Amino acid sequence: MCAVRFNHRGKLYTVVYDKVISREVDPVEKKPLFNFPPGSRACSIATVGCNLRCAFCQNWEISQWPKEMLPHGLDAAGNREPREFACPQLAAVEAAVAGERVTPGAIVRGALATGCRSIAYTYTEPTLFHELAYDTAVLARAKGLKNIF
Repeated sequence: MCAVRFNHRGKLYTVVYDKVISREVDPVEKKPLFNFPPGSRACSIATVGCNLRCAFCQNWEISQWPKEMLPHGLDAAGNREPREFACPQLAAVEAAVAGERVTPGAIVRGALATGCRSIAYTYTEPTLFHELAYDTAVLARAKGLKNIF
């Protein structure tokens, strides 16, 4: 449903580990936190994909983007009909996934270079890019940055 994972021999793989669609410096007050540390900046990152379809999503263009890439079928009249797949075979479209190639180390270095005191995994559902978030969070913590998930 998230359209960012594919199943190969019973194991799920991500197509967004190194593809950040959004990387911004935000005031920490933009996050749903209280007094954490006030007046500081957070390096906010996101990848495409989401397992939800919220009608009120303000980031729908990036959260729903991969679903447009899913294979479509034909109805009885020969018209295209969208299909939802729980685990689509996305390996073939991995190169087409939108985003800037970036490593966890580059994210941390960018956050430090811009004076951020934290990294926020945000804009889309961060559990869908948890491999990237986890690897980045470990490096960030070692460099004294806080993580906002």
